Amino acid sequence: MHTGLKIAGVVVAPFLLVALGTSLLRAFGVSDGPAAVAVGLAPFAALLYGVPLLWSIVAAALSRRAGPLVIGGVSVLGLVAHGLWLMPFYVEDAPRYGDKLTVLTQNLEYGRADATALVREITRAKVDVVAIQELTPDAVKALQAAGIHKVLKYSALAEETGASGAGVWSRFPLSPGVQVPGMSFRSISTTITLPDGPLRFYAVHPFPPIPIGDNSRWQSDHVALAKALTVDRRKRVVVAGDFNATPDHPAMRALDELGYLDAADVAGAGVQPTWPLGRSYPPLFAIDHVLVTASLGVSSVSLVTVPGTDHRGVLASLVGGRA
Repeated sequence: MHTGLKIAGVVVAPFLLVALGTSLLRAFGVSDGPAAVAVGLAPFAALLYGVPLLWSIVAAALSRRAGPLVIGGVSVLGLVAHGLWLMPFYVEDAPRYGDKLTVLTQNLEYGRADATALVREITRAKVDVVAIQELTPDAVKALQAAGIHKVLKYSALAEETGASGAGVWSRFPLSPGVQVPGMSFRSISTTITLPDGPLRFYAVHPFPPIPIGDNSRWQSDHVALAKALTVDRRKRVVVAGDFNATPDHPAMRALDELGYLDAADVAGAGVQPTWPLGRSYPPLFAIDHVLVTASLGVSSVSLVTVPGTDHRGVLASLVGGRA
């Protein structure tokens, strides 16, 4: 083989190894330690396969040997696997018709998000229910001063200093918020009384994974959340929040198997990274989600940018699904 091709092959090899390693971690549900970050970046692994695939085609053509095609075959298999994992997020489910409900979830990053801008977005988008994470006492005061209660009359709040607070504001009456058992941060459930009947609503925030260290709190929080949601999965339910997990992580795949569908998947809106915002590079991880049970349809999902926070919000327009 030509020396230049050999050198190029050495350069290409890390692309294949990283992509293949990520694919295997994703396929086997491994998410301990640094694997949590790798699996979170799984959608980008598909792009990495393109480099060794291109090299294999050129190398096979110039050397007239079949060896490089083995690398090409592995790359194609990797691309197919990731394509199958990603495809549902880009194919819209059958449309639904009925009453509409607009849901927004927004992490405030220690309560520092611009309250006026958030209320302005809630008003503009005609949001019916908003789930808030990292809701601090000061953030509650700021949101009230910005007039959130004039747009969304009802609330169930569990504000706390730091990152653990949570809250729900709604256009429709709410039952008192109840803490989801076994979770590190505040994650609350409430029942919203809609014109066509009750809807169970969860505002959730599992503990984040720790790339270098103990991920047990992250994993136990997701186990606790799944346990709570198992009870309600036959009902009309919306679960919104910062899940600190992407659709490729085992925890989110387990919720999907329970019947809690990612609104972006249902709407065919694609994988939409939401964190980290405000860096020199765009957000990489799709960790903020709105999930729905099968009785609800989704007409659209989009992202919202509010100054002062490192999370994009997720705005979902839900339809149908009478109680």
